[in-house]
Amino acid sequence: MLWLHAAAPEDRMRFQFRFFLVYSLSSATRTTAATQATVATPIVKASSRDPCAKGSYLQFYDGPQEAPRALGPPICGLTIPAPFTSSGPWLGLRLVTRGRQPRVDFLSEVTSFRLEDGSCGTYFRCRSGICVPWSLLCDDWNMDNCGDGSDQDSRPPASCRGQR
Repeated sequence: MLWLHAAAPEDRMRFQFRFFLVYSLSSATRTTAATQATVATPIVKASSRDPCAKGSYLQFYDGPQEAPRALGPPICGLTIPAPFTSSGPWLGLRLVTRGRQPRVDFLSEVTSFRLEDGSCGTYFRCRSGICVPWSLLCDDWNMDNCGDGSDQDSRPPASCRGQR
């Protein structure tokens, strides 16, 4: 299990995928008139109750390591899931691989942010209303830490320059 901790105790964590592929292969028999062939097919929907029941999956957890709470159902498949946001400074991630030939490949961004009604203090206020550390503005990786692109915008207040 991987545990992520926010930059400050009052911050939250946001985990956002850019690419997502998590599943396992199973054997499915396809019968033709002349031959039988075994074809590998992804397990994406094992049942209506738990689509990840037979294959690999990711599970997010909210709260401290001593008392984690599942943050939604397990996720798997080929479609980029919605971002996961913690209610406090801790966010956990558990990867389970199972089934025949597990396929796990994803690209993600993790951001420590704060919700403020008034001033963001030493943080940058995003158009979305959340506050992120100034060090995340105009970063070399062009990561959307605000969730609305305002931390990578060429216009003020971020005023990013250079190639993107």
